Amino acid sequence: MNGEPGTVLSGYRITCLWHSTYEYGSTTVSSHTEEMDLASLVAMLFYRTLSIMPLRAIHGIGALLGLLLYTFRAEPRKLSEINLGLCFPEMKETDRDRLVRRSLIESSRSFLEMGAFWHMPRRRLEGYIAQETGKEILQKATERGEGLILLLPHLGLWEFSTYYFLRFAPFTALYRPLRLPSLHEYVLAGRQRFGAKLVPTNTFGVRALYKALQRGEFVTILPDQDPHSRARVFAPFFGVPAATMILVGRLARNTGAQVVTAYAERLTGGRGFHLHVARVSDDIYSEDDLVSASAMNRALEECVRRNPDQYLWSYKRFKARPEGTGVDLYRKR
Repeated sequence: MNGEPGTVLSGYRITCLWHSTYEYGSTTVSSHTEEMDLASLVAMLFYRTLSIMPLRAIHGIGALLGLLLYTFRAEPRKLSEINLGLCFPEMKETDRDRLVRRSLIESSRSFLEMGAFWHMPRRRLEGYIAQETGKEILQKATERGEGLILLLPHLGLWEFSTYYFLRFAPFTALYRPLRLPSLHEYVLAGRQRFGAKLVPTNTFGVRALYKALQRGEFVTILPDQDPHSRARVFAPFFGVPAATMILVGRLARNTGAQVVTAYAERLTGGRGFHLHVARVSDDIYSEDDLVSASAMNRALEECVRRNPDQYLWSYKRFKARPEGTGVDLYRKR
């Protein structure tokens, strides 16, 4: 995913740092090495400090950050308003506005939690597993030595989901390097510290996914990103044509691996997370890329509808448009 323009330490700083770590993407790189190094140091110290705080305190800071983004009409609020207007046109304006505010709070909490979790000990993370739905799917796949494709939408705290999967089997995930080298190394170390394997978003990485499935391991993919034009179709997502990756359907067809959705729902009061795992329709195996991609988007939509306030509505999900439409849904208004 691509980050919003700007540098981490200029302009609306927290918004840019958010996108650099939050969307597996990158911020615009400054020509000053000193600035990049300082940005990385600030991020490291920031998240290390958060990691010693109670989860409820982190959520409180996240709520404050979300309210600031909402109050000052920062870019995440504007994007959330556009996306929610597209996806819930039938919703009353007052209800949509309330959902915008709640989603900015929840997304801010995710932004803070993810880095804090990179420093927390395993025992503490274990304590945050409050509820599990669909756990038997993971257990059966492990017992049978079958590969499993896990689709992680930008819902709840996907960083915690990946930690949870490692309790069952090794997993491999695609990762797009950040443009700030020192920050990239820090983020990569945090995400791999319990044994996850992250591979680049290129031919080598895709081959690694196939090999992992053939070994009976898990593969995790963030399916609601804007893929390369040669690797996508436009499939409906909340009734809106969205550029959708065809990689998942082809992985499933070629390996026979089961495909499931998974996300970590944040519980109130700092009580931890409810892990959800659910099977995707067999249409995902269709030879028709559009049918397969549509099945995937329907499954993702079902997850989002259960917890709409915890979805990352500030991402430009509909930036790419079908050829010939010529419409920029995110143009400044």
